[in-house]
Amino acid sequence: MSDKAGKKVTLDIGGKEFDFTVDLPKYNAFVDGAAKGQVSAAAYNFVSMTVSNEQRADMLELLDQGLAVEIAQPLAEEFKPTVKITVKKSNAA
Repeated sequence: MSDKAGKKVTLDIGGKEFDFTVDLPKYNAFVDGAAKGQVSAAAYNFVSMTVSNEQRADMLELLDQGLAVEIAQPLAEEFKPTVKITVKKSNAA
């Protein structure tokens, strides 16, 4: 999926490209925070911690407009691998 340094993801947001580096601990912190009902805070932290240092100030302007969840969702989706999972029925009655 990604190396120890994280997976590089680029998102086009409002016509500007933003570069992110997402690793498993940051992704898991996002998912855990969202599962605890802290969706906005988890999304804000996830996006702000993974955006490139050079673009952090521009990203914070977007996050301060309430766009954290909208940005975090495709970022998280791009990080995860696509895997087909099928539940097999048991023969036991």
